Amino acid sequence: MRSAAPAFVCLATVGFGAALVTPAHGSASVYYDYDLAAMTGTASLVSIENEISINDEGQVTFIGDQNASLGFESVYVSPLGMLAASINPGFSSSGRTFGPGVEINASGQVAARDALSGDSFIRLWDAASGTFTIIDRSDTGPFDSVGFRPGVNDPGHVTHGAFVGATNSLVLAGGSAVTVGNLVSTQPAIANDGGVVARVGPAGNQTDPIVHYTSAGAATTIASMGGGWTELGRAPGISRDGSLVAWIGNRGMGRGVFVAPVAAPSNITVVAGENGSTPIPCPAPSCTTNPDLGYDAAGVDIFLTFTDADRDARVGIALQETAGAGAVAGNSFVVTFAGQPSSASVENPVLGGGMPLVFSDEAGLWSVQVDIENELDPAGPLGFNPNNALPIIQLAGASTSTRTVPRTSTSMRSGRTRPFGTY
Repeated sequence: MRSAAPAFVCLATVGFGAALVTPAHGSASVYYDYDLAAMTGTASLVSIENEISINDEGQVTFIGDQNASLGFESVYVSPLGMLAASINPGFSSSGRTFGPGVEINASGQVAARDALSGDSFIRLWDAASGTFTIIDRSDTGPFDSVGFRPGVNDPGHVTHGAFVGATNSLVLAGGSAVTVGNLVSTQPAIANDGGVVARVGPAGNQTDPIVHYTSAGAATTIASMGGGWTELGRAPGISRDGSLVAWIGNRGMGRGVFVAPVAAPSNITVVAGENGSTPIPCPAPSCTTNPDLGYDAAGVDIFLTFTDADRDARVGIALQETAGAGAVAGNSFVVTFAGQPSSASVENPVLGGGMPLVFSDEAGLWSVQVDIENELDPAGPLGFNPNNALPIIQLAGASTSTRTVPRTSTSMRSGRTRPFGTY
């Protein structure tokens, strides 16, 4: 799916991170500033694919269309503070398609899929030189086809789906593969330790489990229907060090955003939503939670809610290692996701006229900082304590019936959010 022209891609920056957004048709955030990264009508760009990536250096990458009628697609990269340009203009040709999905690591390497004349390839492009290394291909085996949305970590290891006949495989770091039930809706994420998290299973939908794989293929189930979940999002995220997994799901109390350590997946923290997103009958105080977004003018809790598209969008997680390596006390992490508040914030006391002070009631991208702290029992598990959600960007004035939010996904590593999408 491509954005309608004219399209803009901007980099939103804040103290703990950055995000790719398109504020031309959205409302500005009081917490983020924006820099233009790409715009149709420049660098031969006529349209922008809706799955975008950003690395820790602020480089932005996406698939762009260079010819509206012939469909010459190309990989674009934008250095921080500069408009994007194609890194492989001579490689583009009529009939060669890229994506969906690209990812860029801290070294400026871009993992992308392309296909031509029935053959498919996973290539790792160097943004500086425009050269590439072929990671996997279908024309010479061992796969009949290589799948969409590859992920790449900072060391340059790539994960992606692949097919041999009716066998679906998830290719891990170093090239080893595990057989999975269905890759139709798999969007893997890879950490620097080679660990991969993905929703995989026989159904190819929200009932499949979220599983973590080590680089050697050892599997740990993070969440599943057998564990009490009723639905799970298609694009979980993993922290760069591989210690934390984040996802959107539902365990019978409404959709929410959740985080758990890979080493202890039963230690689940609700980051946003859940009790607020779907009212459920239960006695107080078991349903009493802190609101995600404070209170409206009537004193009613404001919670984030999640559509099917939000559930299946990428959830990003970035560990902020200020007190030592890993998920230790004194550190924090930031989770990003798509969602919609149950109501707007209180009215701006200066502007009035129903103008909200902080956020509207429209869909958008959000971030939550979670502090890691010691609890009263020093021998017990660390406490993950979420702060209120902050708006990155929201749609402006579109009605529920007419607005569209493309596959707005986030994949975040070390302080920068990567919402894959254009508004």
